[in-house]
Amino acid sequence: MTVAIRHRTIDERPGVQPHKPSTRERVAAEPQVVAAFPTLRQAAMILGVNASTLSRRSDLAIVPRGRAHCLQPTTVMELARYYKRRSVLEVAGELADLAETQSPQSVEAIEREIEATFEGRSTPGVGAN
Repeated sequence: MTVAIRHRTIDERPGVQPHKPSTRERVAAEPQVVAAFPTLRQAAMILGVNASTLSRRSDLAIVPRGRAHCLQPTTVMELARYYKRRSVLEVAGELADLAETQSPQSVEAIEREIEATFEGRSTPGVGAN
């Protein structure tokens, strides 16, 4: 059986991972959800760190939103665990409040992402090697 992935055809074999959409591909399909993502400055305030602390990191998956640079809620939650400046529950609450003020129609999607980090279904930690 063959599967077309990004304009090319490959054989589907055992052990070959199917294509997972990248953050940018997934976000491009859901622009209303991106409106609820915190900017770097907002994320820094929520985390209790300087904005420059986040902007200097080269390992963060930045999501563009116009001229602003945003972070996914799961990334912010992982950063909360890494920096340990504020409680993870406080950070989760701030992210949900921010989503409600910025994009009320996408609050449920943001809350699902936050809950996924508590259930351990999120991506590996940002600071992990």
